[in-house]
Amino acid sequence: MEVSNNGGIKFKSDEIEGIIRARSGSTGIVNDKALADTEFVHRFLEHVCPERKYPKDRLAEFLWEGSGLLTGARIQVNDMNSHIRIALICLQSLTDVQNESARKLRTYAGEHLLDHLKGTVLPRVGHTKSAAHADIQLLAQAGQLLVQLFTEESGIDALFWTRAEHMSQHQWDKTEGKWLSGNRRRWLYTSEGVDELLRWFQNEDVTRDIAHHSMVHAFPAQGKSREQILLELLKPAAKRLAEHLLFEDIFTTREERTAVFFLNGYVSRASPALNYYPSVDDVLTITGFG
Repeated sequence: MEVSNNGGIKFKSDEIEGIIRARSGSTGIVNDKALADTEFVHRFLEHVCPERKYPKDRLAEFLWEGSGLLTGARIQVNDMNSHIRIALICLQSLTDVQNESARKLRTYAGEHLLDHLKGTVLPRVGHTKSAAHADIQLLAQAGQLLVQLFTEESGIDALFWTRAEHMSQHQWDKTEGKWLSGNRRRWLYTSEGVDELLRWFQNEDVTRDIAHHSMVHAFPAQGKSREQILLELLKPAAKRLAEHLLFEDIFTTREERTAVFFLNGYVSRASPALNYYPSVDDVLTITGFG
């Protein structure tokens, strides 16, 4: 697979479709050593136990399955876990800033993380092991990474702060600036993101290892409006963007716009009665600096 210029993921070759197998017990291709050993055992059985048939492919599966000697195409389709696995890759690319390979997926991750979260089927209360839902171990991993994304500086910067250093303003407006605007729309300007996180963080399998975290405490719906939940969720991000704008030396229009657009949206949602552009004092007070 490869990431296209517009951030999409596509197959390099049409032949890849033939490699993908339905989820089953089908095995891969036996490597050279295993093939030679299988031939030896097969010939021995043919001469010593001629009254029984030992098909080579079944024999190879019996001898080498799980041994690491079966190699080749072993991609399998897993509908139940497909969305959660891609969501995990998106979350890792946005939270692991040291991983260069993961950072290359950052654009796709920002645009499509929410889609894959929505596509994940969460277990219901009292579910059984045979229920058609995502694996609970994967859900617990996603819960931990979602907390990192919205509370740790590296995750917040990856999703909401600009990193383009050697790019014209015109080019930035068409690329990263547009991408950041989309992220703000999904998570700040609308309730699209918080509605989905409400579904996730009310699930005990997702919060199994993070139930103690303050972010998780924001999501019980009793007595809280969507606005209140959203403001609690994004308060660390608003504080981080305020730090960039007010306490750091930033010199480019793109940096100023990135911070101001986010803070304007946050302050407007926190104080919808404001009919003027928020002042520095408004930003400091609402983000917790004042």
